[in-house]
Amino acid sequence: AQGNGSLLKYQWRRDGVNLTNDGRIAGATTATLSISPLTADDGGTYDCRVSTCDQTLSVQSVPVRIQVFAARGGGTNGGSWGSNVQGQLGRGTIDFGGASGPNGLPAPMVALSDAVAISQGADSWHKLALKADGTVWAWGSNLYYGQMGAPSDVVPFAPTPFLIPGLSNIIQVVAGNDFSMALTTGGRVLVWGNNSSGQRGTNDYPPGHLATEVPGLDCIVSIAAG
Repeated sequence: AQGNGSLLKYQWRRDGVNLTNDGRIAGATTATLSISPLTADDGGTYDCRVSTCDQTLSVQSVPVRIQVFAARGGGTNGGSWGSNVQGQLGRGTIDFGGASGPNGLPAPMVALSDAVAISQGADSWHKLALKADGTVWAWGSNLYYGQMGAPSDVVPFAPTPFLIPGLSNIIQVVAGNDFSMALTTGGRVLVWGNNSSGQRGTNDYPPGHLATEVPGLDCIVSIAAG
């Protein structure tokens, strides 16, 4: 390839640091980057700087965030402890008993394995888990707003983690104050639950248990909720 009569030079970077070819990385200074096998340390924000050999022209690609999930085989259940008055421990029961009771000691959760990330809502009693296969699971309190992806009148509480239908190819989940967010591999942001302050990024305010895309956002690399 040529640009401005000069050959093009490529330099791939991760988190702003130039990559070099080694036993796993190939093509660090070509148009196509290859990394094999992938490890969790390979996660980060990648971009490629393209310039002419005479340095008269230089452009940088749009950054792309890569998240790597380690395979876990059969996986292990997550552990939980503390208050369980709304089933937020995910042990299949709803009960009382804090530090002085049986819930004061870490114990395995039920129906949850291969989780790579867990988020708890701020001032909220619901939890979200992201699995390695890109699906999202929820448990705890679903009162009033449907923040766990199910109608609150049908599922007010869920002491056992369940799969939220309709969500796939998710790379990040965040549980907010009675609402939830998810980031897709394509950089889209999905929101469901409480919308009293416009959390879904729309002008309508009723809550909803179905995940809706926030309009006007694309190529997003990370999300957060209060």
